[in-house]
Amino acid sequence: MTTSPFFFQRCRGIKRYKDKNISQKNGWSLLLLLLLLLLLLLILFSAPYTFASEKHKAGLLDYVSSSKNNNQEETIFDPDAQPPLAIRIRPCLSLGAKLTVEAQWYDNGDLDDSVADDVMLLEYKLGFAALYEPRPDIDLLGEVRVTHLSPLKDSSDRESGETEVELRKAYLLWMDAFDFPINIQIGRRKFKDDREWLYDEGLDALRILYKGNRLAVDMSVSRKLFNTEDKIERDITNYVVSSTYRYGKKDRIAAYGILRQDWDEEGRDRVWFGFSWRGRPYEDLKSWADLALLRGNGGSANFRGLGVDVGGIFCFDHLAKTSFTLSYAYGSGDSDLNDKVDKTFRQTGLQDNEGRFNGVTKFKYYGEVFDPELSNISIWTLGFGIRPTKNTSFDLVYHYYTRVKKDGPLGDHEVDADLTGNDRQLGQEIDIILGVRVKKNVRLALTEGVFRPGNTFVHRDKAYFGEIKLQFSF
Repeated sequence: MTTSPFFFQRCRGIKRYKDKNISQKNGWSLLLLLLLLLLLLLILFSAPYTFASEKHKAGLLDYVSSSKNNNQEETIFDPDAQPPLAIRIRPCLSLGAKLTVEAQWYDNGDLDDSVADDVMLLEYKLGFAALYEPRPDIDLLGEVRVTHLSPLKDSSDRESGETEVELRKAYLLWMDAFDFPINIQIGRRKFKDDREWLYDEGLDALRILYKGNRLAVDMSVSRKLFNTEDKIERDITNYVVSSTYRYGKKDRIAAYGILRQDWDEEGRDRVWFGFSWRGRPYEDLKSWADLALLRGNGGSANFRGLGVDVGGIFCFDHLAKTSFTLSYAYGSGDSDLNDKVDKTFRQTGLQDNEGRFNGVTKFKYYGEVFDPELSNISIWTLGFGIRPTKNTSFDLVYHYYTRVKKDGPLGDHEVDADLTGNDRQLGQEIDIILGVRVKKNVRLALTEGVFRPGNTFVHRDKAYFGEIKLQFSF
């Protein structure tokens, strides 16, 4: 039997391209890549270079995170992170590059064993980054990524491979502008919070940050101006204001407001108000709490949603640095779709729901296989991990999913199966994540997951996902 086109849309590599719409026909991105390579060749042949040990002093705060540089956690494996700026060409110019190879396997996404629909993909990502510092308070940073995707196993009628170019960063950063503790940034950059619960997206923005000893205030206005063919995203302007207060070395609380203003004819404006807390009540306990209220309008209905995510990680220095994680996430639902109030919570649409517990690699903390949006769903998560060395970790994670309103719609998720509407049990999932920092510039991550659907699905056969990532940085 032929493979449903859904699986190429849902499998991580393909879905990412459909969402971000990074096209090989994007002439501007390709031109920028060629100019970057030409600049590299000219400098290499015109002056000696050294390997820079200094780290890039990134100025602006990502949401609820400390002032940090782009290479701040060298042990943590984040394939989506910017290449480390490891090559110092001149005192004012640093370059970096990295190659990531990913093999992915996704099977039975429709939860029906009678349909042969497994897909295997091989993906290559080559990233380049350059930082130019004409003055101590000015940064000019650019990042480009070339991606090639090849299906290893599939019976559907698709091209044998896809090569695409993405402009990921291109911004100017002015630190301590006008001799005040204010940073001003303009251009394309990555908006990202520490758990990617609110956003993990490249946006073209004007961003202003005030950073005091304990208090930071972050304001921005942004849109997607390039590398997108999604008309909905092109019509949305984002306004973000957040304030973060640090009251301890590892304790902070933040409040935020996010407005996504849609300029289309229907005028679908959504606002998220909320707070975020990260803390260490005890030395061996890492805790977090995220709460968001959704308000706005969607044409025929007003939004009134609630989202919550709370949890803690118990860490022990003995027994191979064992850790235990317990968390609960809730996104409100609505069973009455005919009134003028929609109580279903929706995330911003910019989120990725990816982070880590106590290991060295990031993963989908709502499940690698099901990977749901926090909408009309409650999720209990239990995790067990060990970290025998600083550069190695193993995580075993269990998820239990329940539908808040059994006859209400679900948000986005990674399976394509019909719902009965007669039961709230969505299912269970077990994931295994192994991360290894083989050498200083070589990292490896292996992920396996199995999703066992509940009675709310028409078909209830298991779905599987596997992934291997190998990264080299230069």
